[in-house]
Amino acid sequence: MNELPEVQLARGAFGDHMLDIAREEAPRTFAIVEEWGDQHAVRVAGYGLAFDDRVDVNSVEGDFRLSSQSPESALAMFGVSTGLADIKQLHLVWLDGALSDVPPFAVLRAERRAASSA
Repeated sequence: MNELPEVQLARGAFGDHMLDIAREEAPRTFAIVEEWGDQHAVRVAGYGLAFDDRVDVNSVEGDFRLSSQSPESALAMFGVSTGLADIKQLHLVWLDGALSDVPPFAVLRAERRAASSA
């Protein structure tokens, strides 16, 4: 049986340098949060990684994954693909605490339903 080699921890200046590089190049993380009516009825629907050239998102259930050009387009694609008509809006929440300048994405089905009943 092939055994994995013992891991040697990098110490000192080189280890610090690797940690600095990894932190500098790390993607930003965000959540896509569903709003279900009042603003207290929410749940995280997926988590994403925002790289310089793309965004990857996975649903919390693990049954849906998407890649996109931006967090905004991922939010829109997530909203279009959801099959739940009860969702009022989807929100982009940056996990580093920064407030998003992206307005909440209103699920298109809800807009279509309101337009058809008018």
